[in-house]
Amino acid sequence: MYMMLHPLATLTQTARELGYTIGWLSQIINCDLFQARLASLRQQEVEVCVLSLREKTAAVAYQGLERLGVKLDTEENTQVIGDVTTKLLKNLGHGAEDPPSQHISNTLIVATKEGMEEARGLMKQVKALTNPLPPTDDLVNRIEKSGGRIIEHPPTD
Repeated sequence: MYMMLHPLATLTQTARELGYTIGWLSQIINCDLFQARLASLRQQEVEVCVLSLREKTAAVAYQGLERLGVKLDTEENTQVIGDVTTKLLKNLGHGAEDPPSQHISNTLIVATKEGMEEARGLMKQVKALTNPLPPTDDLVNRIEKSGGRIIEHPPTD
């Protein structure tokens, strides 16, 4: 099928190649029967590719295991044999799982009474600077009497 062999071809290119008009080809492509057949062909293509990859992967894995078996027959180092066996069993779903990583953080804060009082005082100063109190009636009266100017010290009467 032309469309399967040339998936990037435009509708115009496909119509020209097959000898149909664009409108006629569009009607054919959009009919349910054609869509079902195209989906079936694409599914077959996927199955062939996937099975081929699975078979190749299995063959390579089999060859690797065969060579590993031959090497292990002559291997004297039991650590190497144990490591290989553990990895193979783990890949097959057997053997112990890796323990979950844990991060333990111990923080010790030592505070004296004097230090806490100093910290509270600093916090009050910061709060006073960042959250000024709303103006009092007295301050509003002074601003109104001064014509909008803020008088730092109230006038003495």
